[in-house]
Amino acid sequence: MNKTLNIKLLLLLFSFLLSNATIAQGLTWSELDSGQQNLLKPYSSEWDKLPNDKRANILKGVKQWQSLSSEDKKLTKQRFNEWNKYSSTRKNEIRSGFNTFQAMPKAVRQQLRSNFNKFNKLDSDTKHKLRKKWQSMSKSQKQKVIKKKMMKKRMTLKQRRIIQNRIKRNRTKNN
Repeated sequence: MNKTLNIKLLLLLFSFLLSNATIAQGLTWSELDSGQQNLLKPYSSEWDKLPNDKRANILKGVKQWQSLSSEDKKLTKQRFNEWNKYSSTRKNEIRSGFNTFQAMPKAVRQQLRSNFNKFNKLDSDTKHKLRKKWQSMSKSQKQKVIKKKMMKKRMTLKQRRIIQNRIKRNRTKNN
């Protein structure tokens, strides 16, 4: 029962974190197939009361869940359990970062993903040294590094403003 509840909670989490909502399908509970109803059983009494866009997002999450391999489902459950351990403040910080990332222009998101992938390919010692170096820098030093990288990449003014606003928000949160 606990496993089933975790899976169902995970599906709800997916529905709220998905960035690209599908067009509201407006399916009633009776219109869901048996697999969907089985996964969403604890919410059967509330389903028809949910707004159409939330139903569509939840169904998108169900579809994604059903397409995962058993290994991916296991990994997703582990991540969900980790998520549940976070404080509500930490969860809100993560959501805010996610929303900021989604608001960035596509080219900037692609560049950030590329940099992240490059970083993950580094050996653990190099990663550790880079993290340590970054953490030892002052806020103004970090801003100079970021500004230099933005200028090097010839980002548009809009792209720079988005990133600079994120830095300002993070600075006020951390103070």
